Amino acid sequence: MTEIELYEQALRWLGRREYGEMELRNRLRTLPEVSLELVNKVVERLLAMDYLSDVRFAEALVRDRTRRGQGSLRIRHELQQKGVPALIIESSLAELAPNDTAQENAHRALVKRFGPTPPEDLKARKKRHDFLTRRGFDGQTIRMVLEALG
Repeated sequence: MTEIELYEQALRWLGRREYGEMELRNRLRTLPEVSLELVNKVVERLLAMDYLSDVRFAEALVRDRTRRGQGSLRIRHELQQKGVPALIIESSLAELAPNDTAQENAHRALVKRFGPTPPEDLKARKKRHDFLTRRGFDGQTIRMVLEALG
């Protein structure tokens, strides 16, 4: 595969959604007959032209995952797995997902999954707690939401 073909493929992928630098590098490496040197050239060109940005990628992912009802712990972990630097992760989470929004998101996710009725017993409360934990909400947010339900 030539540099131009690889560059055009990367642009097609970037036209569909934002990618983090490491994520795009890994995806380009999976293509047949592509050297690491070629991937590095293409990625550096995309970075120089500002077509590829970890900041935009992190902001887009935080917005999307927040809208899906996921908590900051889960979002942070996903961004770390995708190779986004810690400073970018923290600034994206701070700007787009303040704590009051986390409580609203947790409440919305809980009501969507279990309905608006409060848990009847300890077992039902634990089930809701575990659900919110899997969604990536921190303990304080979970306690506040469950207390508000009753």
